Amino acid sequence: MSNLNDLLTNINRTLIFPPSLSTEEIILFFNSKRSFRSHKDCHGYMLFRISVARECKRLDEDNKVIITCAANYLWKNSTRQEKFEYINLAQRATLSFTLDNTSAFVVKCYGLTKVLNIGDLGPIDKQWKSPPELLCKKDYTTKSSVKVVQGIKTRLPTCKFFQSSLTKDKSDQKIQTEGNDDDDNDDDDDDYDDD
Repeated sequence: MSNLNDLLTNINRTLIFPPSLSTEEIILFFNSKRSFRSHKDCHGYMLFRISVARECKRLDEDNKVIITCAANYLWKNSTRQEKFEYINLAQRATLSFTLDNTSAFVVKCYGLTKVLNIGDLGPIDKQWKSPPELLCKKDYTTKSSVKVVQGIKTRLPTCKFFQSSLTKDKSDQKIQTEGNDDDDNDDDDDDYDDD
């Protein structure tokens, strides 16, 4: 335990806060690990731990258990602003993971796909509170589909055809049921006349 205490006293916090990692460096690191550990996502604590491991390497400490304990202690005792810098950096890296070579998002909506340019979503800044998941919600009252991307609403023309076909089927069913009600009333009148 004395090694951990010595390490915590010798760590230079100015080399850890603010993060000295670049987004390109993070992407290269996680892309090298993705094929083996695809279930691991990029998040702020992992980036923080990489920075702490670099600082520990500078101090000639290579014990993984001690490095993990030091990272946990420093993360718990850091301020919200210091944590937010790492979280924001992780969100930018996650956004870069979801982009393909043509800088486009692929949106899946009821089996239909539409490619949107990244410029359609606006600037990448602190508005991303979580890794951007593209959701599609149906609004049956306005006869259109609305895609919600982190509070940004855009129309999906690919879903309008699907939506209009549903409303057309409902109106046809309504006309048919009204006609059937009249026929049923006529049959009842005939039954009474026969008696």
